[in-house]
Formats: sequence, structure tokens, C-alpha cells
Amino acid sequence: MSKTAISIDRQAAIPDELPDGCPEWIDRELLTETLDAWQPLAGKNLSDTEAIEILQRCGNLFEVVGMVTNREDNE
Repeated sequence: MSKTAISIDRQAAIPDELPDGCPEWIDRELLTETLDAWQPLAGKNLSDTEAIEILQRCGNLFEVVGMVTNREDNE
């Protein structure tokens, strides 16, 4: 199944509302794109909660990389 087919299939099955406690910067489109990108790598269907965790961890990683880069620039 191609990525496009996965995306189309998921769109039909995904509710519009996001799970409670979902950060404001995560919207349905970003969540769907995350699921489409990571499910083939995971080899299984991921839940919305798992996709939110992936996004938060990536966000944390980028925040740390930004801190290190800024610190190196100031030295």
C-alpha cells in the first residue's frame, strides 16, 4: 500500500477532535502526517496518543539542539 493510500484510508477513519491534553501546536493535519510518516517505520498502526508522543519528543529534541547551537554561537 502506498503512502497516499494509507493517508486516504486514515482520513476516512480519523475523528476531527484531538485527544484531551493535546498541545495547542498539534493539529489534526500534523497528527495525520505524523501517523503517515511513522506507521510504515513502526510496522504497525499507531494511535493518536503515540503520534502525539512522537511529536512532543521531536519537539524536545529540536529545543535541546537549538539551546546547544545558541550556546556555541555565544562562545
